[in-house]
Amino acid sequence: MYAVYWLIASAVFLLVEIMTLGLTSIWFAGGAVVAAITALFGVPFWVQMLIFIVVTCLLFALTRPVAKRYLNSKVQKTNTDALIGQTALVKETINNMESKGLVQLNGQDWTARSFEAGEIIPEGSEVIVKEIRGVKLIVERESIILFIIVIALLAMIISSTVRIVPQAHAYVVERLGAYQGTWSVGLHVKVPFIDRVARKVNLKEQVVDFPPQPVITKDNVTMQIDTVVYFQITDPKLYSYGVENPIMAIENLTATTLRNVIGDLELDETLTSRETINTQMRATLDVATDPWGIKVNRVELKNIIPPAAIQDAMEKQMKAERERREAILIAEGEKKSAILRAEGQKESMVLQAEGDKEAAILRAKKEATIREAEGQAEAIRAIQKANAQGIESIKAAKADDAVIQLKSLEAFAKAADGKATKIIIPSEIQGMAGLVKSITEVAEDDEKNIADLIEEQVQDTVKEQ
Repeated sequence: MYAVYWLIASAVFLLVEIMTLGLTSIWFAGGAVVAAITALFGVPFWVQMLIFIVVTCLLFALTRPVAKRYLNSKVQKTNTDALIGQTALVKETINNMESKGLVQLNGQDWTARSFEAGEIIPEGSEVIVKEIRGVKLIVERESIILFIIVIALLAMIISSTVRIVPQAHAYVVERLGAYQGTWSVGLHVKVPFIDRVARKVNLKEQVVDFPPQPVITKDNVTMQIDTVVYFQITDPKLYSYGVENPIMAIENLTATTLRNVIGDLELDETLTSRETINTQMRATLDVATDPWGIKVNRVELKNIIPPAAIQDAMEKQMKAERERREAILIAEGEKKSAILRAEGQKESMVLQAEGDKEAAILRAKKEATIREAEGQAEAIRAIQKANAQGIESIKAAKADDAVIQLKSLEAFAKAADGKATKIIIPSEIQGMAGLVKSITEVAEDDEKNIADLIEEQVQDTVKEQ
């Protein structure tokens, strides 16, 4: 396919050369022929382009001078005509405006003028004689001009042929008006004058902020809502040929989708259901933009602006709600404070009553113990006093030995059954006098021990209380 294009280009260059006969475009025709030959062997296009440029430059530099000399040798020239086409050296700067200029040709000095009226040729330059007007040589710097033309032509061809696709971009290429392919990241070469880059597509995620749109809610409230759409191009071909103006199409589609979604919601739902609205819109837009090669990633409601009257009512409602909450919080605080104070007083009174109760109980126990101990002491004293009186009565009655013996036995039995700590048993129980004395000592010791014991118990009870 590329070989055909190169052959067509070669024919065009040959046609230009036939029309001009200036030995300028024929070298391009030769480069195109060589490039066509390489195309037949399946060489990549960028290599074909490089071969075309190199061969053209070589033919121009190596064969053009030889061709000019050969053609000039075939022409029979007069003395004057023999000077045309020869190279001369500028001895004085050539300036047509100042009527100055001198060149040296074949050892002779000639008045010279520039072929281009406004061109100034500095001293020391080499020029080519174009024609002779009287005694003046009309010259030009042909080599430089041709070199500049060739360089400019090559630069134009290279710039129009070589393309570098940057990262996150894609180029849609057309050949003779038809879709040819999509170039990804890297270096690419197109056929000059045949291929063209129809569209440069940015594959990065893009953000579009659309202006506010008037929408009507289910309860007939008109509000202004602006949206932000995040989208990404997934198919450059569909993006280029699917719709005329993709951004405008997305904007109009977003506006209609927003009206459909908001139309099913009331005012309060619209203000509190942003996430639901965003999800519904994203799903709808994503499906609708698939034929355009666009994927909608997110849709966000940026601002929801209700009418001024609705805003005032909402502000008043919010103010009343805040005041109500404030009153409730104050009342709850006061309630909790009163409850805490009452509970504190209750606990204090309970603790005080329990303390008074325990103190009264302890005092009562103390008094009862003291009275009990005093009663026991009085009883013991009475018993011991009665015993002493009995003994005294015995002494006063001067009882005989039998009575004394009997009393002795009774006293011994009581001493044995009592709490006495010391018991004296005489070796001869018939000694009644000793027995009586012993009983008397026992009675005195018992009375003393019991009194001491009662006193210790009373003191211990008082200490405990």
